[in-house]
Amino acid sequence: MQKYPPVAMQLITLTEELEKDPQGTLNAIADMGCKGVELHPTFKWEDAPVLAERLRRAGLRCAGYWVGWSDLQKPGHPAYEAARHLCPDYWATCIWCGNLARDWRACIEKVRWGATVASQAGQLMVYHGHAWDSGPVDAETPDAMDLLFAELPPEIMQCMWDTYYVRRGGAKDYIAYMRRYLGRMPVIHCKEMVDPDGAQTHAPMGDGMIDWAAVFQLGAEGNTAWMSLDHNADHCRGLAIARKSVNHLKSLGLM
Repeated sequence: MQKYPPVAMQLITLTEELEKDPQGTLNAIADMGCKGVELHPTFKWEDAPVLAERLRRAGLRCAGYWVGWSDLQKPGHPAYEAARHLCPDYWATCIWCGNLARDWRACIEKVRWGATVASQAGQLMVYHGHAWDSGPVDAETPDAMDLLFAELPPEIMQCMWDTYYVRRGGAKDYIAYMRRYLGRMPVIHCKEMVDPDGAQTHAPMGDGMIDWAAVFQLGAEGNTAWMSLDHNADHCRGLAIARKSVNHLKSLGLM
């Protein structure tokens, strides 16, 4: 029987439940069959010791969390102290880059510096690409993300491919695109895409066009550590949506 990577739940669409009943919400995530959580970008670093204890009680791990590239460059930033309590497997970052042809190489240097500092502190960085990261930088560089990962060595930077954004960025064969980076993607962001009349948007898993069996198979082949379920849309908030996605994955034998 095929063994797939464990599932972590991105918490960004569960903030209301976590504010009302933090322990109960984490327990519910564990009861679904998830093994970990990914913290949202607005997580308060000072809450790390309390969260670490709540995760322990729920039987969950902190798969990873988000750190801004400018914060990465500060070894004394609270994110580094939070890691001592939460023991994440990865830190995620991205660049909100406007014009690739104008800005991308400068962006790479920003990421390189932050990732180097984090690596020296024992933290593994993963880069989360978005649709605007894909596409040509110039005539000699047809794909911006290829340039990023060619210039930044795997010991300081790994991939966090997002199924929604890889597909939205123009890679219709998103599985083949991601397969090029087998062994360099410790986490895959699992995000559904539905395309009503060409208006690409998010949805619970199973209500869109992503081939989840192929995505999880890719994770298994690449020794991916975590499949992070990311809904990240106002109309996809709450435990009911999270549970619907998990149940779909279970129906496919992926959890």
